[in-house]
Amino acid sequence: MTDLQSFVETEHRDIDWLKGALQYAVQLEFFTIPPYLTALWSIKDQRCPAAVAVREVVVDEMLHMSLACNLLKAIGGLPSLTSRHVLPKYPGPLPGGVKPGLRVALEGFSSHALQVFMAIEEPEEDISLIEGTRQETYPRIGAFYDAILEGFHQVKPAMDRTGQLEGYFGESRETDRIVPKNIGSLEDVRSAIALIKDQGEGTSQSPFEEDGELAHYYRFKEIAVGRKIVPDPQRGWVHSGVTVEMPECWQLAEVPEDGYLEGDVPAEVWAQISEFDAIYTRVVKTLEDAWRSGDQGMLHYALAEMMNKMPPLARSIMSTRIGNSPLHYAPSFRFQPKG
Repeated sequence: MTDLQSFVETEHRDIDWLKGALQYAVQLEFFTIPPYLTALWSIKDQRCPAAVAVREVVVDEMLHMSLACNLLKAIGGLPSLTSRHVLPKYPGPLPGGVKPGLRVALEGFSSHALQVFMAIEEPEEDISLIEGTRQETYPRIGAFYDAILEGFHQVKPAMDRTGQLEGYFGESRETDRIVPKNIGSLEDVRSAIALIKDQGEGTSQSPFEEDGELAHYYRFKEIAVGRKIVPDPQRGWVHSGVTVEMPECWQLAEVPEDGYLEGDVPAEVWAQISEFDAIYTRVVKTLEDAWRSGDQGMLHYALAEMMNKMPPLARSIMSTRIGNSPLHYAPSFRFQPKG
C-alpha cells in the first residue's frame, strides 16, 4: 500500500482489504509516537501544562495503536511493527501519502512542531475561532477510519477475542487509558473507532471527547494560540480563555535522516544514543511479539521499558549541547534489526 487515498476509495473490500487497512492503521498510529515523545522530553519541566497535554496525547496514541492491533487480531490478522515498510522514517511524510507535503521530523517542542502536530491531528472542520475567523482544514486520517468501519459493515468478518491484549497507559490507574480486549462484534468495532476519532479530532459539535477530555488537535492549538478554548454564547468555541504559556525547552537540532552516526558525536553521547536505540528496538520487537502471541506479560514488559528506561536516557541526551552551538542532541529512534 503506497497511497492511502486510493486505498480508501476502492470499491473492492474483502477480508484481505480489511486486514490491510487495519495494518495501515497500526502503521499510522505508530508513526506519530516518536515525534510526540521527542517534543515531550525536550520540555524541561515535565509537570508544566504543556508537557501534561503532550504526554496525554502520547498515551492516547499508544492506546490507538493498541486498539488497531486488537481490531486486526479480532479478524485473524497478525500486527506487524518491525518490517521495513512499517518502521517509521524521519524526517519524512506521513505513511501512505496522508497530508501530502507535510514533513514530520524528530525535533524539540516549538511553535513549528505544534503546527506539524496540528496538521497530523486536524479534524474535518476546525470549530474553534481565533479572532473571529475559522481556519480551513484538509482531508484527515479520520476519513480512513470511516472507511475501515464501512469495510467492517460490508465484509461482516467473523471475530474472535482470543489473543487480544489489555494495557494500562498513564501514570496512575485512576487516570490510565485502558485498551479493551473485548472486540468481538460490530458494536465493539464502532466504539473503538469512535474513540480513536474523538480523541484525535473531537466531535463536530465540540472540541472535547465524550468523556470531557480535550481532543488532541485542540490541545496542541491551545498551546500554539496561547489561550485556553472556552464556549462563547454567540460564537461557539473561542480561544479567549486563560493564557497558556510556551514552556522552557532544550532547543534540539533536528535529528538527521537515519539518525546520528558514530564519529559524528562525542563518545559519551554516542554511547547514550546507542543504548536508547537498543531499548527502542527491544520495545518494538516485544510489542510485536506480544500481539502476535497474545502474551499479556510481554506487553507489560514493553510498556515498563518504554515508560521507565527511555525518558531519563532521552533527556540526558537532550541536555547535551552540540559543540558551541545553541542546539542540543536528541535520540534517533533507530531500529536495529540485528539488535
